[in-house]
Amino acid sequence: MAFRGLILGRMQNRSPEYGLIIYGNPCKITKVKIAKHVVEVRRTIERVKASIKAPLQLFINHHCQIHGRNNE
Repeated sequence: MAFRGLILGRMQNRSPEYGLIIYGNPCKITKVKIAKHVVEVRRTIERVKASIKAPLQLFINHHCQIHGRNNE
């Protein structure tokens, strides 16, 4: 919800303060404050961006059966 709130805020130039969770039978509503979760969402986005930019590190496990074989 905080991720979607962050996106919505960027689109509308105004971040939503709360989100609503509707659940159960009969429908119950819980109001969730989004702002306190946005910091963690931003941190997670930055970690994902960094991992995408990082070069891949490939290696072969010593127990790999293909290690040392000719490709047949």
